[in-house]
Parts: sequence; structure tokens; C-alpha cells
Amino acid sequence: MPERIDACGGRGGRLSRTRRTRVYRELSTLLAAGVPLAQALDMLMASPDLRAAGGMLATLRDRIREGASLA
Repeated sequence: MPERIDACGGRGGRLSRTRRTRVYRELSTLLAAGVPLAQALDMLMASPDLRAAGGMLATLRDRIREGASLA
């Protein structure tokens, strides 16, 4: 069974509600457009508006590539 990832990529950091909402909204849009999850996370990390979330997104992306579940 794949390992689960917590909302902060396992690091215990916190994002503001506004920033978290933006990450979810943009991730949802990219996934709905057919962009693979790891690539969508890379794209979010490159977004100037989401640089503060870059470390969390990188951790999340790496753990997903290792087989962890996003759920």
C-alpha cells in the first residue's frame, strides 16, 4: 500500500489559507487539463506567486514520484 502524504509534505510547515486555496485551485485546473501530477507540481513551483510554497511542493512531488499517495 502506498505511503500517504500529509497536507504539508511531511515537514509540518503551514501555508496561509489564501495561498493554500490558490495551490489547490491551480493544481485542479492543471489536472483537469490533463497535465500529469508531477509535472503540474513542477509548474506550480515555477509560479512566482507560489514561491513560498516551493519547498512543500517539491517535497510533495518527490514523494509522489517515489510512489506515495496524494490522498
